[in-house]
Amino acid sequence: MKLIIETEHQKVNLLLFNRQKIVGRFSFLENKNLSEKLLLSIDKLIRSQGYSPENVKKVAVKSRLPKQFLAWRIIKTVEKVWNFSINN
Repeated sequence: MKLIIETEHQKVNLLLFNRQKIVGRFSFLENKNLSEKLLLSIDKLIRSQGYSPENVKKVAVKSRLPKQFLAWRIIKTVEKVWNFSINN
């Protein structure tokens, strides 16, 4: 399974893929609380589809935010930590 985190200005979309087919989708507005909402929203999405976080083998980010935005840095950190922990 793969999780795509898409972000635009103040909007975050989570897309859960299984064999290149979207099996789940969740969106929320980022109102200066992304660090509180992101991991909880990812967990909620994965579990709502009957999977566990261990089933997600890859996380990728698609962002239209400039790299200096804090939201972009939070999302990239989640991506890197998730991918590191799955591969080790």
